[in-house]
Amino acid sequence: MFKDYLSNKKLNFFCVTMPKNIPVIKKNYINLKSFYKNFNYYIICPKKDVVKFQRELHMSNIQIINEDSFLTKRDFSKIFHKYFSKTNYLKKIKWREGWYYQQVLKISFVFFFFKNKNTKHLIQWEADTIILRKIEFFKNNKPIIYGTLFEKNNKYFVTLKELFRKLPKHYLSFTFQFSSLNYSIINNLFTKLNSYERFNFKNTPAKWISTIMLHSITTIHKNYNISFFSEQDLFGISQLLNKKKTYQKTFIYFRNFTRGELSNFEIRVLKKLKFYHITYDNYDLVKNKKSNQFFFFYYLLRLIIRYLYRQIKYLLSYLIKN
Repeated sequence: MFKDYLSNKKLNFFCVTMPKNIPVIKKNYINLKSFYKNFNYYIICPKKDVVKFQRELHMSNIQIINEDSFLTKRDFSKIFHKYFSKTNYLKKIKWREGWYYQQVLKISFVFFFFKNKNTKHLIQWEADTIILRKIEFFKNNKPIIYGTLFEKNNKYFVTLKELFRKLPKHYLSFTFQFSSLNYSIINNLFTKLNSYERFNFKNTPAKWISTIMLHSITTIHKNYNISFFSEQDLFGISQLLNKKKTYQKTFIYFRNFTRGELSNFEIRVLKKLKFYHITYDNYDLVKNKKSNQFFFFYYLLRLIIRYLYRQIKYLLSYLIKN
């Protein structure tokens, strides 16, 4: 499907994306190079955009992969309609079809990557996110378990409880824009998913994953919601279920700034304050627009206060429950 992994490269990053995120990926790549000497970067995109990505991101350690190598959008659409047509919210959720398709592609790439158990370190990195500080993804070849204090969609965990039949005693969300993975974690996840209902692995990984994901969603959720599933929480919760201690390391990051692209000065401020990354959820809407500095500092102050308060609250809650 694509080139052999370079064994001398310690880290492997990947993302699933559209052309609108190419400027963000370029900026993130430059920052990654300043923090990590050896890494590969795999970018999965629509077939029609492969040449554009190859032209725009012509670096030796970047490989562009056609998403059809895993599952075509047409084939996914058939499975999507098969399951959501059984609900009363097919029309409402149809606009999110592409979003669910991307999640299937991410999980599919992970399973494909770890077919070779000699490959050790894989990081799913969201294409709309730019790293600002070096992140320690692994310790002693095991992923460090992080958690976010800013986001938690309970619908995701309702779905995961349906899949895994249980949830950890205590957990934060894993939707902080990256997932650190190794062979052991993914092999264990495969075992868990393979025991769900009657869906033993038979088809291609992507069709199998699509079926499991959509069946679990439509089985447990009877009313419409904008989103029911997170592959980042899937990876994270599966990992926590194997741990006796479920404390998650927290960190601060900057997200949902939609009034303009951050200036170099504002980025320097974030670095000084030890923010680890920036996420532009809709970069195409802020590109070439100046941010409002007053709003930036107002938002920044609120973010820091919320983070410190929630960090203390989380630590106390964890200590009490454990």
